[in-house]
Amino acid sequence: MESLALAKSKCKIKASVTTLEEREGLDFARSKYSKAEELFIRAQDIYARIGDDLGRENVLKGLGDLYYAKSEYLDAEECFVRAQDIYDRIGNDLGRANTLQGLAELCFSQCKISQAKELFIQAQEIYTSIGDEQGRANTLRGLGDLYRIQSKYSGAEESLVQAKEIYARTCDDMGRANTLRGLGDINCLRSRYSRAEEFLIQAQELGDIYPTPPTYPEAEECFVREQEICTRAKIERVVASPLQGPGDLGCIQSKYSEAEELFIQAQEMSMHMINELGRANTLSVLGTLCCVQSKYSKAEQSMVQAQEIYARIGNDLGRANTLQGLGELYYIRSKYPEAEESFIEAQEIYSRIGIERGRANTLRGIGDVYRSRSQYSKAEESFIEAQEIDFRIGNDPGRANALQGLGDLYCIQSKTSDAKEFFIQAQEIYSRIGNEQGRANTLRGLGDLYRIHSQYCQAEESLLQALEICTRIGADLGQANAFKGLGELYYAPFRPSDAETSF
Repeated sequence: MESLALAKSKCKIKASVTTLEEREGLDFARSKYSKAEELFIRAQDIYARIGDDLGRENVLKGLGDLYYAKSEYLDAEECFVRAQDIYDRIGNDLGRANTLQGLAELCFSQCKISQAKELFIQAQEIYTSIGDEQGRANTLRGLGDLYRIQSKYSGAEESLVQAKEIYARTCDDMGRANTLRGLGDINCLRSRYSRAEEFLIQAQELGDIYPTPPTYPEAEECFVREQEICTRAKIERVVASPLQGPGDLGCIQSKYSEAEELFIQAQEMSMHMINELGRANTLSVLGTLCCVQSKYSKAEQSMVQAQEIYARIGNDLGRANTLQGLGELYYIRSKYPEAEESFIEAQEIYSRIGIERGRANTLRGIGDVYRSRSQYSKAEESFIEAQEIDFRIGNDPGRANALQGLGDLYCIQSKTSDAKEFFIQAQEIYSRIGNEQGRANTLRGLGDLYRIHSQYCQAEESLLQALEICTRIGADLGQANAFKGLGELYYAPFRPSDAETSF
């Protein structure tokens, strides 16, 4: 009788966590799935058109998660596998681990236990190697649930306790609540009813674990398909960091019509110039403008030609600038080894000739490469050194970019307070100097941060502001990132694997 009474107590506690409002919130989130899918597909179309592999694979991962949430398992598996192939090709460890985690959850939902276990373990090994605490906690929780299904209660308890400790360290209350609930289930199954009740009460005390999302206004204009985006995509990342002339400045300030004019002039001039230095300079500008226009092959061809001329005539600054530009171009195309090589070669030249601004630019580029390759300690070191140089020489745009890079890095590492602090600092500088693209980037970063911590109103406000800015200045990549963020916002907090356990 005591067992039955305590089991009923357990059920009562679980029921109290799941309120009518939370059920309505889950229904609301599901009603947004079609909107989320539309936003992901729009983002994917842009990423595909501008050749951004990393963006494409991230959207494929997002679509996989969405289809999984909708129980459309075949579509989910196809997206995860396609994303995994791209992550493998470009060597993105974090992406690989995330898709392995997604595939593991998918297999677990389909009761493919041995496959799920293998995938969880593979994901966990990668998360451990790159120091991703949140990822480790998620795989440990998945393994805990899997072992519980297999009645391997000791293994389940060990995994969930480890996950709970990580979630506590990273301030993830939803993760903690889910592991506490899992531990309650295990102890109930092992007839440890007082322990079960203790864990379930702790889960309840964490509060509104599945908060109802805000009542979103009927802002259909945000979802209605925008006018066809310009034939020539205007990517916000301009490759020539040390400004070479008005063409570069025009691009950075989003004055794309000026850049278009200079593109045509440079194209004509490069065909007729005899002067080697002038030809190299023109080819360098032409490469920059081709990159802004998403013409990556032409951009690379122009920069390589410029680089060869600068090397032949012994112009070190020109060489360093085009190497920096090539590094940015390779990074955009997810060619990380080539990007790293170009940045390091440029940095060596800048150091030798004493160009501090150039050094800071290459350090930021190297930081981006390391972050994308999940080499977080190296990325942090590069961004901090760049930020110190930019501060010393008074380079506000560069300093803001380094702070933004640190914010993105700490967000990935679940260092929430540090990430928010750096995003806000970067945003203040971008606002002061009138850099709209920079403002949009920090708003996107803050939106992602708020979403992760279930601050849905703030997340939506930040992402919509970012989308508005990117639409106004014609920044395709920024629009795609904002669409992806909004898509994740409208469904991610209510994955069935988490939310339905509370019913």
